[in-house]
Amino acid sequence: MAELERLWLDEGRIRAELRADLPPQVELLLDLVPFATPPVRLNDRSRFECEAPLPVEALSDGVSTVVLRELGTEDPLGRLPIAAGAVVEADVSGELAVLRAELDLLKRVVRQIGRGRTF
Repeated sequence: MAELERLWLDEGRIRAELRADLPPQVELLLDLVPFATPPVRLNDRSRFECEAPLPVEALSDGVSTVVLRELGTEDPLGRLPIAAGAVVEADVSGELAVLRAELDLLKRVVRQIGRGRTF
């Protein structure tokens, strides 16, 4: 059985690095629909790796999930969520970034008031 070391997106390609005794046969699914059975090869770190192009359907408004699993099994080795479009605006991390920027702005204003500057 293979173990996932890493699953990531690189220049429009889904890439995975796996640990296993023998080269595993894997498949990639987009929202539970299979889209690739990429060849697996040994890399220079004694790990197996595979890659496949990201389907263009994954780049639509909303969240899509790429799942990597061994062929013939139901258990995923890993998942890679991909968020694009309008849903990203509502993303909590996006909201957090906006709040941080607003806090930085407020801190600057308070410092300037502390130095005697008026608005």
